[in-house]
Amino acid sequence: MSSVYLSGPMVGLTWPEAIGWRQKVREQLFNLGYTVLVPGRTEPWASDVYNNVPMSNGSAADLLKHDMLDVRDADIVLVNLLQWSEGAPATGTFMELGAAYALNKKIIVVLRSPNEHPFLKEAATKVVTSLEEAVAWLERVHPAYQHAPEHRAPMGFRLPHNTPPMYTVRAK
Repeated sequence: MSSVYLSGPMVGLTWPEAIGWRQKVREQLFNLGYTVLVPGRTEPWASDVYNNVPMSNGSAADLLKHDMLDVRDADIVLVNLLQWSEGAPATGTFMELGAAYALNKKIIVVLRSPNEHPFLKEAATKVVTSLEEAVAWLERVHPAYQHAPEHRAPMGFRLPHNTPPMYTVRAK
């Protein structure tokens, strides 16, 4: 079964802005047979949203570690930048995008305009302008990634080997 990590800005957004799209896309992808990984599952506020997966103390080190492990474990990283603007922080999102690129992951970038920064287009496997288009693309390619070979990390990029099991977030 293929897995998708849902990346996108959270800081500076309202709860519905940060979480709402993840809940909707999570359900759609789960119904297509994907395992869905979500950021923030280690934060205390996430227990109700993410079906009570194990929590940590919510430290920055724990958040970074868990999000990077999820990026590493995912087959595909969906990066939603529809809510990002030049003045808004998206540091975590861009770290996840960089890690996915370094790990040679399939990356779908959702942009308001396909003419955004050339690095975003170059890093992406696919660039789309809506979440609906991203889900439709994942529906079309799903069989191709079901039995994808292990991804190898280029450029010597490594994450710790003492990894927790991959968590499946199930749609309600």
